[in-house]
Amino acid sequence: MVLLEAMALGKPVVATNIDGYRQVVQNGVQGRLVEPRDSTGLASALLELLRSPDARHAYGEHGRLTARAFSWDRVSTRLLRFYEDVRQGSMTAGWVRPLDVSGPWFNAQSDDLSESIGLSEGASL
Repeated sequence: MVLLEAMALGKPVVATNIDGYRQVVQNGVQGRLVEPRDSTGLASALLELLRSPDARHAYGEHGRLTARAFSWDRVSTRLLRFYEDVRQGSMTAGWVRPLDVSGPWFNAQSDDLSESIGLSEGASL
């Protein structure tokens, strides 16, 4: 979230090259990604930005454009579309509800669990 906030303000970013940040920042486009625990790489990336107003400006402008893709309007639209796809899929033939796992193994496991937690006879999970 903090990377997107900086990018929305047109600021170049320097971040650790980890999964979540790679989803938002492309190295050399919106800023720089450095490997975890690489203090030399971090220093180099920061010095690059300090020395190059052109890089700061280019990273900032690309970041501003990228941040627009993560606006609440766009994110909520994508999320609602995803929920609708899941809902539609649940109505099609072949859809199995996640807890619809009947069978001898599951029933035996349920009986064992019922006994271990003290459910009375006739009660089930």
